[in-house]
Amino acid sequence: MVGMKIFALIIAATSIYLVQGTRRIGYLTTLNPRWHPNWHLVNTINCGTQYENLNYTDVPELTTASRNALRGEYPWTVLITIQINATAEKSDEFKDCMGTIITKRYVLTASSCFTIFGTDPVIPSSVRIRAGQVTMDTHCDIYTRCYPDGQYYYAESVKFNFANKPAQEGKNIALIKISRDIIFDDFVAPVCLEHNTLLEQDYYGEDAIRVSGWGINAPVRNNSWYSKLLTSQVKVLTEKQNDVVYNILPSTFRSVENYATYFCVGSPSNETQLDVDAGGPLVVKRLIAKDGLARFYLFGILSFKASIFLPPYGSVNVYTKIRSYFEWILTNIDA
Repeated sequence: MVGMKIFALIIAATSIYLVQGTRRIGYLTTLNPRWHPNWHLVNTINCGTQYENLNYTDVPELTTASRNALRGEYPWTVLITIQINATAEKSDEFKDCMGTIITKRYVLTASSCFTIFGTDPVIPSSVRIRAGQVTMDTHCDIYTRCYPDGQYYYAESVKFNFANKPAQEGKNIALIKISRDIIFDDFVAPVCLEHNTLLEQDYYGEDAIRVSGWGINAPVRNNSWYSKLLTSQVKVLTEKQNDVVYNILPSTFRSVENYATYFCVGSPSNETQLDVDAGGPLVVKRLIAKDGLARFYLFGILSFKASIFLPPYGSVNVYTKIRSYFEWILTNIDA
C-alpha cells in the first residue's frame, strides 16, 4: 500500500499541466515552459546573450531617448519583408515587420503583419527574413541581395494563433518556420523565453528594453524608414494605467484579451511609431541561477499603438504578452 501511494505521488508530481508545470498568472494558467516536452528546442546555451566583444565605452547609456543599436547587441532581432508580386490586376505589394528568433528554425512576430494577404493563404516564399543587421541603407526587394553582411532566409510556413487580422482584434502573434537552420554567430542568436520565477513578475511600473524596427523616432523620408536599428529604455505601465488603457481599447480586442495576455508601454512624446515596428521585441535582462548569467528574456512583441493621451507619455503601445502563449508556441515548433 505504501508503494502504491508513492507511485501515485510520483505521477502527480510529474503532471506537466496540472501541478508544477503551471503558475496562476492573472486570468490564465501560464505554462512554465521548462515542463513542456519541446523545452529543449528553446533557451539554448547562447540564448539572450550579446556579442562578447561589444565596445560600450563610446555608447551613451540606455535611456528613454532612442539610440542606434550596435551590431550584435540584440542578435535575435530580424527584419521581415513580405512581397506579393504584381498581377494583371494590381502592382507589387510590400510589408515590413520585425521578428524575434526563438530557435534555429522559428521566429516570433505579429500576425497583423500578414494582413497584406487578406483572406488568401500566406505564400511562404514571399516572406523573407534578414538577420544579423542593424543598418538598412538601401531598400531592396526580397529577391535582391543588397546587404552582404546579413543572413537571408525564406519562410517555410506561417502559423497564426488566431488569424491574420488587424492588430486591434487581438491575439496578435504568429510563428514563422524558416526553410533552413538559422546560422548562429556573434551577430545572430536566439532570445530566451521566461521561465521559473520570472513567471511571477509582471514588471508593472518597471523599465524594460525596446528594440525598434528601423522606424521609431524617425520621420518618414521618400516613403522609406530610418535605416538604423534603434533601442531605448521604456516603462511598462502600472496596473492602474493598464486599466485605463484597456477600457478604451476596441471591443474586438477586449472580447479576446485580458490582463494576462497583453500589457502596455509608455513612450516619450517625441517618438514616431511606424508600421515596420510591429512584431518588435520588448525584453528584460534578468539573472536566473539555472541559466548561469544574466540574459535577455522576451516579455512581449509590439502589437499596435493605442489611441489615448496618457501623460507623461507621448504615446502608449500595446504589446502581446508572450508567456500566455507558451503552450501554443512550444506545441507548434519542432527541430
